[in-house]
Amino acid sequence: FSIIKKKISRKENFQNIEEKSPIYDKGIILFGHEKQILDYNFSKCCSCIAGDEIFGFTTISQGIKIHNSNCPNAIQLRSRYSYRILQAIWKTKDEFNFTTTIKINGIDQMGLINKVTRLISDLLNVNIESINFSSNAGTFQGEISVNVLNISHLENLIKKLENVEGIETVERL
Repeated sequence: FSIIKKKISRKENFQNIEEKSPIYDKGIILFGHEKQILDYNFSKCCSCIAGDEIFGFTTISQGIKIHNSNCPNAIQLRSRYSYRILQAIWKTKDEFNFTTTIKINGIDQMGLINKVTRLISDLLNVNIESINFSSNAGTFQGEISVNVLNISHLENLIKKLENVEGIETVERL
């Protein structure tokens, strides 16, 4: 029996994790010594909450199931199927925040900065540390310092900003 691991590639966006994990606002789960982000579901036999001591169990047909270490099934799973156990730890969203600056250029239009800040703050749930925009002859340029979780989260943010009408370039400084 081999465990199949799926790493989140740089090209996959972090939003996938947010949509799959209902506990995203409280934390996410990292697996193994490499602290990988993998797809998982919560086991029905125990009620895990953020901060509990947990482990992952690789099932045959349902992927990785998260169990509380005090789960009634934990002893049996660990003793009979130790090769299918994955080390798992909670990490809170705040533990992943990194500050970076992005540069935005485009065509100046009414309400564009509002669209940009709403996209960043409201839709992508990214905290803005600082913002500086200037306009000249119908174009604008700006720098925004944001808190992101990781490179995938940043790439998702950049991709979403590039799709805003009026924005021509978005790059990480």
